[in-house]
Formats: sequence, C-alpha cells, structure tokens
Amino acid sequence: MPSARRRIRDGSADPANGRRSRLAASLALLLGLLAPLGALAQESVSLEVTVVHTSDAGDGVADDPRARKADAILGPQIRYESLSVVDAQRRQVKLNETWKVSLPNGRHFLVQPLDLGPNGLLVAVDLEGSAKVDARIKKRKPFVVGPQSHKGGKLSVILEADF
Repeated sequence: MPSARRRIRDGSADPANGRRSRLAASLALLLGLLAPLGALAQESVSLEVTVVHTSDAGDGVADDPRARKADAILGPQIRYESLSVVDAQRRQVKLNETWKVSLPNGRHFLVQPLDLGPNGLLVAVDLEGSAKVDARIKKRKPFVVGPQSHKGGKLSVILEADF
C-alpha cells in the first residue's frame, strides 16, 4: 500500500482532485438535464384544420371520407341537415408559432401551440369574430370551434393535433 506522502506527490490524495471530479460530474449531469429543454423549444406538432359548412338545407352529408369523419365529430354537438368540408389543411407547426388559416367568410382561424406536456397540447385559438380560447387538446382528439354564419348556414372548424 502506498504511503500517504507518495499519494500526495502523485496527486491521488489531493483534495482539489476530488472537488474537480465532483464538479465535472455535476456539470455533466446538469448539461444532461438541460439538453432536453433545448430540444423541447425546437419541437413542432402536426396540426390539421378542417373547415366545415353545415346548414338546414336537406342535402345530407357530402359523399367524401372527410365529410363523414366531420359528421361523426359534429353530429352529436350541432343540429344540421347538410354538411360539406370546405377546406382541410395539415401542417407542422413549431411551439409558439401562429398558423393563420383563411376562412371562406373572409375571417381567419388562428392557432398557436403553446406547450406540449403529458396531458396534451396547450393551444391558443382565435376564430375571428367568435371565440378566443386557450385549450389543452389530446392527441388525435378533435377540438371544435364555432360556429359562425356563412351562406345560409354555419362554419365550424375542427382542430386535431398529432404529436
């Protein structure tokens, strides 16, 4: 076993060496914990906006898979006789970026993903002339905003997120 004097000479018993090692380990741990936070700031989500026109005219649901999907979502919430999809868009949107979608009535639908957490995606939604709301939406669970009057019927916006 080396003597204490020898360990001090070769640096193995130097108290500063132990502090440096602990400091380096702490710094590495801290950087490892902060790295995911930087990645989160860069994160984006896939958003789908579907604009639907409903009315009391007896035309039924348009023969279109998107219209049938919208009917399944809106049917229990809104009374109507006809339904058609006016527009559907999908886009990758970064957190804190605003996506502005033009509506056929001249207004806009704005959505801004704010926070992605274990309970879903927090979004700020603004349907000009109608609603401004912050809501937490679940993955692939539709969130309906509206309706607004348009051409003898109503426009509704269905928002879905995938993350």
